[in-house]
Amino acid sequence: RRGTWGQLTYPLLLSCLSVMLRVLSFLALLSLAVGSAPEQIHISFGENPTEMYVAWSTQSISPPSYVKYRLENSEAEPVVVEARSKVFVDWGPQKRAQWLHEATMSGLTPNARYSYQVGSDKTGFSNWFSFSAQRDGFDWGPRLAIFGDMGHFNAHSLAPLTNETLAGMYDAILHVGDFAYD
Repeated sequence: RRGTWGQLTYPLLLSCLSVMLRVLSFLALLSLAVGSAPEQIHISFGENPTEMYVAWSTQSISPPSYVKYRLENSEAEPVVVEARSKVFVDWGPQKRAQWLHEATMSGLTPNARYSYQVGSDKTGFSNWFSFSAQRDGFDWGPRLAIFGDMGHFNAHSLAPLTNETLAGMYDAILHVGDFAYD
């Protein structure tokens, strides 16, 4: 009886261990990819109306990283620009490192809407986001929202700011400080 139980259980045990190792390997790869997913993605005006800068961070190295962009609602292949990447180590006791990436989207048509995404072939890309390129000339004034230190738990102005932004009320939003809460 002991031998029969052992014969039946041993192959089953090996099969279960094999499945568990595959699942653990998959989860390890998934956590690596999630840790390297683009975050803190933000854009800013370039030096002229035909440029827009984009920056983002990842928790681990993922070179080469890219920005892909094209006219919004276009079926054309996106323009692909390789990002400049560098490591940043914080001054805290844990000396946490993150990778900072930045790229320039150029050749933009002033005031046209574009879609873009950032990331790498190795760890994946962000969702697609959109923006309007700067207006050209001097016969317009920018529509701005300016805020700072919104608060982590008491962000009463976040919902109205989000709705107004989605409604196209602003050309740019300036955040004047206190980004970090971790």
